[in-house]
Amino acid sequence: MSVKQLKENKRTKDGRSWVFIQYSKSLDGKRHQYQSQAYMTEEEAIQAEKIYLNKYKDVEVNPHMTFKEAYTIYCDYQKNKIKDSTLKTYRDRIKYMGLLDNVELVNLNWDLYQKWRAQINKTNLCDRYKTDIQKFIKQVINFAEKQWDFNLRKFYNKLEPFKTPGALKKEMDFYEPEEFFKFISVVDDLRYKCFFELLYYCGLRRSEARGLQWKHIDFNNKTLTVSQQVLNPSNSNASTEWYISSTKTEASNRTIPISTTLLNDLAELKKTNERLSKFKQT
Repeated sequence: MSVKQLKENKRTKDGRSWVFIQYSKSLDGKRHQYQSQAYMTEEEAIQAEKIYLNKYKDVEVNPHMTFKEAYTIYCDYQKNKIKDSTLKTYRDRIKYMGLLDNVELVNLNWDLYQKWRAQINKTNLCDRYKTDIQKFIKQVINFAEKQWDFNLRKFYNKLEPFKTPGALKKEMDFYEPEEFFKFISVVDDLRYKCFFELLYYCGLRRSEARGLQWKHIDFNNKTLTVSQQVLNPSNSNASTEWYISSTKTEASNRTIPISTTLLNDLAELKKTNERLSKFKQT
C-alpha cells in the first residue's frame, strides 16, 4: 500500500491529509517519486491511486512524459534515419504543437484535440496541409506506444482529416501545350530553357532537374536517368545550403525518354559548356 497520511505540518488548511506515492524510472534510469495531491480520507486516496495506476499502467519509463518531451526524443531518434528534408518538415510541424507541448501523453484527450483543431483552423492553411501537420502527432504517438508502451489508441483514433464544409478543391495549375510553347519561345537563356523543358516534357521535380549531370543523359538512346536531387533546406534562392541527396522515394529513381526538341537543346547546351570550359583553361 502506497497510501499514507501526512504529518500535521504538511496537511492542507481544510484538513486534507491523505496522499499516495508512486515511483517510476526516467530515461536516464534514475528513480523518481510522484506524490499525489492531498485527499480528505484514506478511501479517497486509495480510489485516486487506482485511477492513477490504471491510467499509467504498462508504461516503462516516466509516466508523466509530455508531448514535447516525446517529439523531441522522436526527432533525435530519427535524425540519422531520415533525409534532412524530412527532418526539416518535422521542425516545421513543431511550431504548430504549442497547445500540446506541456500536456502529459496520458492526458491527451478529445477536448484538447478539439481546442488544437480550432487553433489550427484559424490559420490560412489549406485542409490538406493541416492534415499533414496532424500526421506528425500520429507519428509521435506511434513512437511513444512502441518505445515506452503508452496506450494512446483512444486518442489516436479520434484524429481525423481536416475538411472544411463547402471548400472548393484547389485546381491544379498547368500549362496547355500552346501556353507552354508561347512561354518557352521567349526564354533566351539556353540553361533555363532546358530546365523548363525538363520540367514540362519529362515531368521532373525542380529538385530532380537540378540534380541532373551529363552522365545521366544518354544521347544515343534518347533517355535520361533520375537518381538524385539537389535540395535547399531553407527554400531560399539566396541560401548557400544546397546539397545533393537521393531521390524522394525509391520509386522516384527512373529512366525517362527525351523528346527530340529537348534532346537537341541539351546537346547544344553541352557543347556550349564544353566551349566555355576550354576557354577558361586557355
